[in-house]
Amino acid sequence: MPVVGRAGGRLEIHAIDVGQGDAFAIRTPHDRWLLIDTGPLNERFDAGRDRIAPYLRRLGVHAIEFVLLTHPHADHIGGVASIWNAFDVGAVIDPAVPAAETVYRDVVRQAAAEHWRWLEGRAGREFRLDDVSITLLAPDDSLLDDLNDPNDYSIVVRLEYGRFAALFLGDAPVAVEDRLVGRYGPGLAAQVLKVGHHGSRTSTGDSLLDAAHPQLALVSVGRRNRYGHPNPEVMQRLTRHGVRIVRTDIDGSVIVRAAEDGTSELLKVR
Repeated sequence: MPVVGRAGGRLEIHAIDVGQGDAFAIRTPHDRWLLIDTGPLNERFDAGRDRIAPYLRRLGVHAIEFVLLTHPHADHIGGVASIWNAFDVGAVIDPAVPAAETVYRDVVRQAAAEHWRWLEGRAGREFRLDDVSITLLAPDDSLLDDLNDPNDYSIVVRLEYGRFAALFLGDAPVAVEDRLVGRYGPGLAAQVLKVGHHGSRTSTGDSLLDAAHPQLALVSVGRRNRYGHPNPEVMQRLTRHGVRIVRTDIDGSVIVRAAEDGTSELLKVR
């Protein structure tokens, strides 16, 4: 059962355990919600229907300002149709790059048939909810022609509330991280880091960790997954950088509750 009650002037990041996939619900200080990714979809499990919607309903959620889909892999977008059907969703944001994945094609067809409001996610786009700033750092239009793997054009999000910040890497690889470090440098600083690609060895490099200097790393990953995520070298790298690690496969769903002065606390979901 999730921790309930109003945010009480604080920002909340809910890392929802959806198995091998990503789903992060953000509650603003005035109880407005956004969702970053919607977990996996397969013949047995719809993360939107089976995990995310029940979780949010227990918190009294009726409306979601927007759902941001970082890239068109099924473990990130699988539950979006169920979320759209369960809540009053203002808009869906994604990289808007054609993809061959069947789940993505199905979602695009449904969005067209049901007239979803669909926005293109590109570097530099910024949204504000209450006093919370949501800035997209990637993908950049100038790079899209050279990218073939959907992970390469994953949306990277920096969320800021007063002196608190969180960085969500989607499945962006180290090459993208290094470009971000070159462009933003210390502007990537964030107390909380959503580790890239479920802790894969292809993400969360030293240069990114040096620039962001996070205190807490959130790893969204499935128990006993077939990919071997998270990679032990990545976990060791985080430890060397002095970062506290929280994993959904071990800790389940968790909540980061942050104040405008930059302080935060980690809450376990009961």
